[in-house]
Amino acid sequence: MQNLKKVNNLILLSLFISTTYTIAQNDSIQKHRKDKAGYTIDLENGITSLISFAVWEDDLESATFLRFSKLDSITKPWFGFKRKLNEKTGLQISTSYSSTNMYGQNGPDKLSEFSGSNIFKIYTRWKLINRDEKNSGTLVVNTDYRHSYTPITPNNLGFELGYNGMPALLFSDAKIMLLELTWQQLLNKGRTGFIIGRYDPNDYLDVLGYVNPFTTFQNLSILVNASIGFADSSTGIGFGHWINDQFAISATVNDANGIGTEVQFFEDFNELYTSVEVSWSPSRSDRFLKNFHITYWHVDERDKLDIEESQGIALGFNWTYNEVFMPFVKVGWSNGDASIYTQSYTAGFILRPNLNKDLIGFGLNWGDTQSGIGQLSTELFYRFQISQNFAVTPSAQYYNNPALNTDLDNMFVFGLRGRITL
Repeated sequence: MQNLKKVNNLILLSLFISTTYTIAQNDSIQKHRKDKAGYTIDLENGITSLISFAVWEDDLESATFLRFSKLDSITKPWFGFKRKLNEKTGLQISTSYSSTNMYGQNGPDKLSEFSGSNIFKIYTRWKLINRDEKNSGTLVVNTDYRHSYTPITPNNLGFELGYNGMPALLFSDAKIMLLELTWQQLLNKGRTGFIIGRYDPNDYLDVLGYVNPFTTFQNLSILVNASIGFADSSTGIGFGHWINDQFAISATVNDANGIGTEVQFFEDFNELYTSVEVSWSPSRSDRFLKNFHITYWHVDERDKLDIEESQGIALGFNWTYNEVFMPFVKVGWSNGDASIYTQSYTAGFILRPNLNKDLIGFGLNWGDTQSGIGQLSTELFYRFQISQNFAVTPSAQYYNNPALNTDLDNMFVFGLRGRITL
């Protein structure tokens, strides 16, 4: 309970800072930042995913302060080709290669393990209908190749050492994965959007702008709300609509049994994951940068997996100041055994310390597991942006009272992540 009180105090402090800070300027960075391939993001549309926001961020240019700017000149012809391809056909292609290495040790057992994995990603958006109009139709494809070069994968390192969670979300040995194959249709001058196909609902609901396991935090409990009974990449139908210029409503229905490593389309749609969200932002273009939302989710009983019917409420808040500082808060409560935590409290910040894309982040989470054990997770990282398209991120994670082994007091995980974007 003492850890929970500390977390609650930090959340209250973050909310106080966020509501009393004087806003010096509008943070809609899409209006004045240079880009590499001319990619834009439809932040003002009825439906937009977190990954499309991340791809747009990758395409932004920043000053390479005392770094290797000559590396950027090598890739300029490629980005020039991408720009022309987008202008002529409406096809956007984004590729990246990410690798993470982690060393973990628990106490007092002093058991230590090393893990490593890499991910090669190809993400495409192809506007095929009404390309130059607001009511456009877009085909989206997102694929990964995930490979581990150690017996223990980074996403499973915590379980091996007694921690109930993932130190490195997504970094597994799943090989080829089709994460998204959807049609996205905009209506009502872009204010309303529908999505149908295979996708991860966590990319569309309960989303805040700091969430990116390739560029910011890696711990699952800090990136996402672990009180939600997550649905994986699966068949689904989604909807989003801007009620006015500040309030939006979103909803999704997905196959509750879908998993990222098995591709199915509407073959097992009798046990469902459902989520509905109402969100507020000061403007439609700020939906990931300044946001408050309330999410209700429900998942049916799953007979084959012996998981009972579950439901819960999740809240999320973040606010970006002058493109430099973003505090964030996530909380959630649930009943049923579909989620990792029955209650979860997360708070932290990301900070841009200089002119280039360097980034500092600190986050902590306290969660009450299904076994009734309270577990504290923290993560600190610094991302060095070596060039426009290459970054290295050392990180440190500390866990108190790991829930899978009650004999343990604490655990440390040190990580090093590298990423190339093209």
